[in-house]
Amino acid sequence: MLQTDDLNLDLDTLLEAIDRLETTFALYDKDFRLIFANKAAHAAWPALYDGLDQGLSQWDAVRAEIALQLPKSSDREVDMYTEYTIGIVRSGKVGEITGRDGQVFRTLHESLGERGIVGIGVDLTNFRRNQEKLEALVDENFRLANVDELTGLSNRRHFIAETDSRISDQSAGFTLGILDLDGFKLVNDAFGHPIGDKLLEEAAERIRSVIGEGRLVARLGGDEFAFLLGGQAGQDSVEATAKALCDAIAKPFVFDEEQVQVTASIGMASFPDAAEDRSTLMSRADFALYHAKQAGKSQAVVFSDIHEARIQRQAKLELALREANLEQELRVEFQPVFDAADGSVFCVEALARWDSPALGSVSPKTFLAMAENSGMINSLSLILLSKALASAKTWPGETPLAFNLSSREVTARSHVDDLLDTINESGVDPSRVILEVTETALLEDNDAVVQALGGLRRQGIWIALDDFGSGYSSLKSITGMPLDIVKIDHSFLYDVEPGPKSVAVLKSICELCQTLGIQSVVEGVESETQIHELRKAGANFSQGFLLSAPMSADAMSDYLESGSRAEALTN
Repeated sequence: MLQTDDLNLDLDTLLEAIDRLETTFALYDKDFRLIFANKAAHAAWPALYDGLDQGLSQWDAVRAEIALQLPKSSDREVDMYTEYTIGIVRSGKVGEITGRDGQVFRTLHESLGERGIVGIGVDLTNFRRNQEKLEALVDENFRLANVDELTGLSNRRHFIAETDSRISDQSAGFTLGILDLDGFKLVNDAFGHPIGDKLLEEAAERIRSVIGEGRLVARLGGDEFAFLLGGQAGQDSVEATAKALCDAIAKPFVFDEEQVQVTASIGMASFPDAAEDRSTLMSRADFALYHAKQAGKSQAVVFSDIHEARIQRQAKLELALREANLEQELRVEFQPVFDAADGSVFCVEALARWDSPALGSVSPKTFLAMAENSGMINSLSLILLSKALASAKTWPGETPLAFNLSSREVTARSHVDDLLDTINESGVDPSRVILEVTETALLEDNDAVVQALGGLRRQGIWIALDDFGSGYSSLKSITGMPLDIVKIDHSFLYDVEPGPKSVAVLKSICELCQTLGIQSVVEGVESETQIHELRKAGANFSQGFLLSAPMSADAMSDYLESGSRAEALTN
């Protein structure tokens, strides 16, 4: 190390070097009278060091600087800040002092004994600015990772993390709710995405308002929302909140002079009663949501022991379905569809049946839904179609066969190809096959469905829209799809006898079908009055237990051989 003598330094050189430092530097005698302050110190606190140079006391000089920095402060406040600043300086503690231009210095004053006191200030301004930028970036990244961009609510990721945290805490129970907007997709399709987005934003605000501040509300995706209600909320309070949510969503939404309306279905499950882990808890809430929708929309259902029993039954059913010899246990029954004018058979619909050795005869509605949810529907459907085609091949004449497809089957390209292969291998001409799809299938993936149905029609297969009117019906389902037949849901017939409005709606649908060159079938005919009204409405065909109950393959073959007609339609 070089010695001072070797450098030949004098005091002026040393002071000039210190004067050029960006760090503030000041030297005082033992009584805190200023000996030297560099340029950085004078620039940061000019009133302080100019005052000390002119012989002001430390108090007066510090006070003058603070008064200039805080011109709107009262004398009392200036005195208080002066006392605080001098306290930091005299104590020898590390402190932070703001300079004239908003610079922030970390200061340290150390005693040199009888030789005096040295004060050093390191400029932290850029460091703090970068720190603030980093904190802002962290906050923004957190927002992007945890907040839904459209609604400003928590997103799925944050909701799951918060739910996991509360479960880990184990300190109190809570209720998890999942809310789904019924009819949102129809609004989106009819009015476009801008209106759909506005609806989601307004719906989010209504949900947030009902749930209240301090409670977690999230958008899980699409038109699905979720919320948590604290353990202090009893069963009555939970149900009251759910009802308030349904009522809030049911009010009309008005955007750009367009008025739209949707409803809310809600499923809820409580921790730890319904489940002790987040995944199962959300599944339970989703199960309750399904039952809310089944109950007729704008409903709220809390998961209970009854639902637990249903889940156990479904688990047992799924296991039996997976272990079943489907080729042997599945069979097909048939129900004719009749010409509404003369009662002759127009076509025959295939109806799925499952006779399980373990469970007995299982409802088609139950096992088909289970097959769809468990991913088995494609293989099951091909077996049923093959059996139905084998029967149809033996029928006299060219009687068409109608066969139902699930929503998933229509949107899966590979399965559509499998359907065509099964039909072509059966020996039944494709022009004798009617494939029925539901409105649900049309709502799920419009472009894919149109493409798939168009491809099937080009092969000569008829396409029918089944159960029209059973859900959120849209005329777009009829006008925007490649259809040959519309099967009008039996719900339109329930109020036909006392209700002229239902008759008018039925007539308008039949007239629209006629205009578009589409055949109309009215399902669920159960009375002579209904036959009269469907004929007046202009329906082409009809189907129902009054006309003919489902029958076995052999019985159906005999029925067609005999040339039988629906007696109720021949009068």
